[in-house]
Amino acid sequence: MVDRRVHARVPLVSGANCTRPPTIMNSHVVAASPKRVTGTLLHRRESLDARPGSWCVSCCDETATRCREMSTNPPNTADIESTPLSLSDLFVPPSRATGEAQGSVSLAMPPSLASACAELARGQGWRMGTPLQSAWILLQSRWLGRVLPADASRTPRALMSAVESAEVEAPAGDQVLSLEWTAETSCELRARFQATALDATQARAVLDSAITVLCQFLDTPDAALDEIQLLDTLERQRQFAEWNPPLAARDTHRTVHGVFADVARAHADSVAVAYGQRRKTFVELDLASDTIAAALQVAGVRPGDRVGVALERSIDGIVTLLAVLKAGAAYVPLDRHHPAERLAFMLEDAGVDVIVAPESERAFWPDRSRLLSIESLREAPAATPATVPCDGDSVAYVMYTSGSTGTPKGIEIRHRSILRLVIGARYVDLPGETFLHAAPLGFDASTLEIWGPLLNAGRCVLHDESLPTPAGLARTIREGGVTAAWLTAALFNAVVDDDPSHLAGLRQL
Repeated sequence: MVDRRVHARVPLVSGANCTRPPTIMNSHVVAASPKRVTGTLLHRRESLDARPGSWCVSCCDETATRCREMSTNPPNTADIESTPLSLSDLFVPPSRATGEAQGSVSLAMPPSLASACAELARGQGWRMGTPLQSAWILLQSRWLGRVLPADASRTPRALMSAVESAEVEAPAGDQVLSLEWTAETSCELRARFQATALDATQARAVLDSAITVLCQFLDTPDAALDEIQLLDTLERQRQFAEWNPPLAARDTHRTVHGVFADVARAHADSVAVAYGQRRKTFVELDLASDTIAAALQVAGVRPGDRVGVALERSIDGIVTLLAVLKAGAAYVPLDRHHPAERLAFMLEDAGVDVIVAPESERAFWPDRSRLLSIESLREAPAATPATVPCDGDSVAYVMYTSGSTGTPKGIEIRHRSILRLVIGARYVDLPGETFLHAAPLGFDASTLEIWGPLLNAGRCVLHDESLPTPAGLARTIREGGVTAAWLTAALFNAVVDDDPSHLAGLRQL
């Protein structure tokens, strides 16, 4: 066996300021280029306005000027899709310039490894550098998604033979990073790199991976090439175990309103929801929802019932959602602006027993006997709802798909699903955040916008426009002290096309 002991392991293709786990692609580990990540909820630890004009959707700083250039001269989608990946796409550029155009790092190869490499090359009549060059080619093909010729992709020996005969060569034209080894005079492996594209830590990680692959080529030259690992045991342990620990066991009896009650007790006087100048603390939200929950029970709502909520984005709407859950029922968001046929189907399909809506809209709903006005519920005598059976498997809400491909489909979301989304989340920091609520109640993004802050002692700030505009969002973010937001890609593009500084103040997007 070859001595595999080399220098301390470092994250594969990740800069000093990037600790995100790599993406898994085609069963192999590659480092996803943050420059190519879109539509993903990412965040920076510092505020977006920490540097004038800066913004973040891809874990890298881009100036407002650059953003405007991209807005006015967007790249051609076809060109992007047809352009193959290059090595420069795999690295996070250094956050601090070194002043040098080129850099280099070296790694001492264990003598036993250098000897085994030379012995294999001599035995096959190959050049001394062929095994290492083959390992480097395999790394690049895996990372860049390039397919090796069939004959060369069976085993390490087959690949090395193809490299020796020049049937397979390294990708041309990519000068970001190169490996070299003068086997006859040195046991040192060296990487030369463009200092503007990556740093020494990243380059050293590539060297480490090259050694890992080379060791396997020498140990098992006739193994299936697909079985060759790019990461050694220690690095796999770090990336797949330390960076991705198993999910913690969850209490199946916990409910959304149960967790909210715990938060309300611990943060009674903190502001829970804000809408313009209106505020409700956690204790006020708790008491208001108790009153409506008790009124719903008096009106005949029972555990497991479906309650239609035909309210606009509002504090009353949030109070009602919480009240429905406290009554043991599930809410079904309804938008009166939808076609009558769709609404009628949803009411029938979900088995809605009661609708909560403004009194002024009573005439709109066909079965007025099932309508409870929000005004009457809000003004009901203060009361505490009866305790009813409810656990993590109970349905919390039913939301319908758009129906663009046929009949709308009702999706039942359970309490445990909401808790899984917002409690102990790793994709976003939720505790104590001031989160923007700009989605309609019938859009599932509202689940994160509402329950994310309310179940994590944060604040839910409601946007006051039915259809959000860039300037309106900027005002709500500024006046509400919003630090986190979820925007669709289309809305995000509209905002940054208008002015990226509209998002100033956000810490997470």
